[in-house]
Parts: sequence; C-alpha cells; structure tokens
Amino acid sequence: MTSVGKPRLVVWCLVASACGHIDFDNAATDSGETGPVGPVAFVQSTGLFHHSAPDATSPQLATSPEIGHRIVVSAWSFSKAAIPDLTATDTAGNTYTVDAQVNFTDDVGTGLVVVTILSAPVVATVAGFDVTVHSAGSTGAIDGVACEFSGLAAVDQSNTSTGTTPSASVSTAQVVAAGELVVSAVNIASPGGEYTSITPAPGYSPRAFEPDNESYEVGEAADLVVTASGVKSDTWISDPTAVRWLAAIVAYR
Repeated sequence: MTSVGKPRLVVWCLVASACGHIDFDNAATDSGETGPVGPVAFVQSTGLFHHSAPDATSPQLATSPEIGHRIVVSAWSFSKAAIPDLTATDTAGNTYTVDAQVNFTDDVGTGLVVVTILSAPVVATVAGFDVTVHSAGSTGAIDGVACEFSGLAAVDQSNTSTGTTPSASVSTAQVVAAGELVVSAVNIASPGGEYTSITPAPGYSPRAFEPDNESYEVGEAADLVVTASGVKSDTWISDPTAVRWLAAIVAYR
C-alpha cells in the first residue's frame, strides 16, 4: 500500500472513585456471566502490538488474567478497499463485543481510518494468554493494545467523534458515576510524519506511545483514579498539531 501518512492513535483509561454509588461486590453482568472481581483497577497490559492485516496478535500477558476481570482492547487500522471493521479473539475463547467504533477518511481522501474499543469479560483463562485483532477489510496494518481490568461488570455508555480542529476531543454523552472506568482512544489521521508527542487531558497517564508514521498506526494507553463523577472527556494535544482526527470513548461500570 502507498503510504499517505499514519494516523496517531492514543488510548487513555480513566477510573472514577470515591463516593461511588455502584456496588460492584458480587455483581452479575447483564448477560449472566461471572460477576466482576475486586475494585475497579488496571491490572496489566500486553503493550502496543502491530502486524499487517488481516490479523495482529499481541504479546502474551505476563500472567493469566483472572476470571471475573475484563479485557479491554483498543485497536485501529486503515483500508483503501472497504470499512476496516475490527474484531477480537483470545487464546482462552472469551467473547468480545465492539463497544465503540468510528471511521473517518484519511488525510488525502483515498481510504478509511478506524478506531475501535472492544472488550470481553474473562470467563475462561489460560497460560500464555494473548489477544488477536482481525479485520477482513483492512489493506494496511492493524495495531492495538489489550489491558486487563478488575471490577468491571458491563458497558455503561459510549460515544465517538471526528473533527478537523487543532486538538482532538471526545466526551461521554451522559454523566459517568464515580467508580466507573472510562477508556478513550484517538487516531490523528493527519498530518503525516513522525510525532514527538501526543498529550492527553490533565490527569491521564499514558502507558504506551507509537510515534511512527509508515502505515497508519500509533498507540498509547493509560489509567487514572479520579474523585468526581460527571460528564467525562479527553482532549489531546499533539506535536505536530492535529489536522484531522477521530476518537472513541467508553464508560464501563
């Protein structure tokens, strides 16, 4: 594929705590699966992974994920042929759902860039646990990061946005209760070239950053404990300044 400049994808996770009114103790998910285990917290990550389509497989998690936890995957790709919808599987056979997905034309208008947030409750676990992201429509690379969290029962709400402003931004449509986890992901479709930094809103702590611009992939992940409920948003400032971007956000309870 001819390179037309790589989008910049950044992922953040926001955990709200204190004065929460949601009781996670022995709660059951909407589908009747094993309830969440432990407080809402980041456990471990695969780190950013990358491979040419149609499949990109993560490194193995350092330890097997715990039953009752949730795996949250943020992934992105590019296609000149069709919408590069992304799906995920893992070596234990857990079932992933697409919690948020948005696509946007690239910086020269010849293809589509996509950002997707997926998740699965851990109902089965194995040693050597890894995650594979798949896209039948992608003609470029697939990139992603998979994180294990404790204390999550189900998706509360999600939202997406696209824009051509100097800074990218996405917000939840409604108030997020204290005690929830908010995951946000952004992909900066232009300008191309190497990026020095992509900085999230104050309080977000990035976990990984891929600045490369060869075939539409870059990533970053973080989590943060906050003390106030409300509408949650994330705004990214990049170097160089963004021109074209797309973003997704999901709140988990």
